[in-house]
Amino acid sequence: MRKVRCTVPKLNNQGENLSQQWFVYYRFWNEKTQRYQQIRVYKGFAEKRTKAAKYRHAEKLIEQLTFELKNGMDPIAEKEKDYIFYDEIEYSNKTNLGGRNKRSNKTVNYFANKYLASISPEIKESSYTTFQSKLRIFIYWLNEKKLGKADISAISPKIVAEFFDYLTHTRKIGNSRILYKQQLKDMFNYVIKCKYIKLNPVDGIEIKKRAAKPPRFFPEESLDKIKKYFLENDPQMWLAARLIFYCYIRPKELRFLKIGDILINEGTIHIRAEIAKTGRERWPVIPEHFRNELIIEGVLDYPEEYFIISTKNTPNKKGVSKNYLWEHFDKMRTDLKIQRDYKFYGFKHTGMVMSKKNGVDTKDIQMQAGHKSLDQTDQYISQMMPVESNHLRYNGPKI
Repeated sequence: MRKVRCTVPKLNNQGENLSQQWFVYYRFWNEKTQRYQQIRVYKGFAEKRTKAAKYRHAEKLIEQLTFELKNGMDPIAEKEKDYIFYDEIEYSNKTNLGGRNKRSNKTVNYFANKYLASISPEIKESSYTTFQSKLRIFIYWLNEKKLGKADISAISPKIVAEFFDYLTHTRKIGNSRILYKQQLKDMFNYVIKCKYIKLNPVDGIEIKKRAAKPPRFFPEESLDKIKKYFLENDPQMWLAARLIFYCYIRPKELRFLKIGDILINEGTIHIRAEIAKTGRERWPVIPEHFRNELIIEGVLDYPEEYFIISTKNTPNKKGVSKNYLWEHFDKMRTDLKIQRDYKFYGFKHTGMVMSKKNGVDTKDIQMQAGHKSLDQTDQYISQMMPVESNHLRYNGPKI
């Protein structure tokens, strides 16, 4: 009977005790001993000081380990040196690059992980994840081109230019190519500092910035359809939509929002610094009619430590993954045949435009949105609002 190769990685949170060492574990079949061996991964947990940060780290680590195990990783059979950095950039031993490339080569993967380790203490976790994902895609592309195990000194400007052609024409990536360029350039500059190469192959790559599309807000008839759909099929998503529409809460902030953050008597929501995109806490106002809805719907009749949005359709001690909200919004968008350029975050854009139309002062909208300046809010709204002029509508010229 064929043995299951490994179990699904899981988190041991030590009963949420922050003084104990959290870790992710799984069991892997050892061919030599013919027994399962438990593998524990502690890396990264000690640096995370809060429960939320540890849970976020665990979520990413479990996703990463699952990917690696599905792609053939064998933590027992492989030598230690092959996995020194595997937890920073997803490593796949499924790809057989062959040829003259040697394991002893100092590859892009090797230096990318050393570079990430060097900047990790200096940047926010969200920035680190962004940098990691950009470098990971470059490494995947190199693997596809049979260059994954080539020495980094073999990566020429021509190869880098081909990668950016791939981003443009295959992945259809727009202005974020600028961030790809900066990340690759910084990584190769790090290799230059290590005195392993002399020239940066990213130098000379030119990227023309595309005009950004203004965000779209939902027409009122679409909002009616969306409301009806969510109330019938996915009530929690209607709650999520209203929190964004009324209080301008960002999706990332929404995922980690807890019952205790809703100050119902004061009529405000506490966006904690550790979950805020800007790293600064803020206190958006809850409109009175929405406050009454929250009370009537019993949203606040749960323990303070429960996440408001969960997979259980009610507040729960376990929150949702990064893709949960997007996937549920995408299902609604597909079922209702709503154009794909309408985004989940469009509820915020819609709330801002409708507030402005209803006469809400721009300064109030700025404070609610957490924008740094009034000019930023003005520009944001003017991008979205259509031209409305009764003079043009009724007194315009004729031909």
